[in-house]
Amino acid sequence: MSFWSQNKPKKPASPPLDTGQAVPVRRKIHRSPPIAFEAKQLAIEAIDCGADRQDVAQVLGVKSNTISTWIKSYNEKGIRGLCCKPSGKKVRKQCTELEKRILAHRTDKPKHGVRRISDELRMHEGLSVSPEKVRQTVNDAGRKQR
Repeated sequence: MSFWSQNKPKKPASPPLDTGQAVPVRRKIHRSPPIAFEAKQLAIEAIDCGADRQDVAQVLGVKSNTISTWIKSYNEKGIRGLCCKPSGKKVRKQCTELEKRILAHRTDKPKHGVRRISDELRMHEGLSVSPEKVRQTVNDAGRKQR
């Protein structure tokens, strides 16, 4: 079945090392897999109960600086601070554009609830957004305005 195999373009042969030409090196960025929200929460509770930060970090397989970052974000933002955040610029840009559309819809039609805003964005603009995301966005905007 040849239609299942992918035709990969052939890589150009690298120049011999003794020619004096610079060979570009691509370094692979090492990122560890994300830690579950519940594990972060348990780690913070353990440290609050008196566990050593180094021991908790060793059990989870992260550095103690990571635990400190979790504690800082938990103290600043509460439980929402422990949730995963969009990492790429493109994802963050899409999220801010989505939030702008949600808030624009809310200001145009202030009597609409979160479910109706979610449904109308899905039907009219083709945006798949949950009512929970609409609620969070509206509540965050309300806190910023005060």
